Amino acid sequence: MSNTELDNLKREAESMGVEFHPSIGLEKLQAKINDHLKATASGTKPDASPKAEAKGPTREEQIKAASRLVRVNISCMNPTKGEWDGEIITAGNAVVGTFRKFVKFNTDEGYHIPHIIFEQLKDRKFQTFYNERTKNGVTKRASRRVPEFNIQELPALTQAELDELAKSQAARG
Repeated sequence: MSNTELDNLKREAESMGVEFHPSIGLEKLQAKINDHLKATASGTKPDASPKAEAKGPTREEQIKAASRLVRVNISCMNPTKGEWDGEIITAGNAVVGTFRKFVKFNTDEGYHIPHIIFEQLKDRKFQTFYNERTKNGVTKRASRRVPEFNIQELPALTQAELDELAKSQAARG
């Protein structure tokens, strides 16, 4: 392996448009050039790598999916929050940003929340304690993590229900 042979291959790869790392070895560069030549001969795109083809959803699509409203009825199973009417929930990530909403508990007609908050509520758990007997008959305290919310996903409102809701909201001001 001589540096001149590697330099010649790098120049050849650059002229073909083959991308490579600056510290690539002779064998790997030769393999990339051969793959490029085979792809060109077969009529496929030579620079169509599997990584480039397997693109995920765009940022706009992810934001739209995260902000899609879901109609739910939520019951809080956590006894320390038994007196609460609801809770402010914050969810987000680097792609879609932050969503913050007051989530009302125990509604009769349902409540709309963003899908990203819905997913977070499904994952939330709290620690509860209970008594258990050991094999020696001794009672001891043990704990387990249980879902914090009982979430009932309701069907979306029909157009007639939406129209009626709009009328009642307009009447209330």
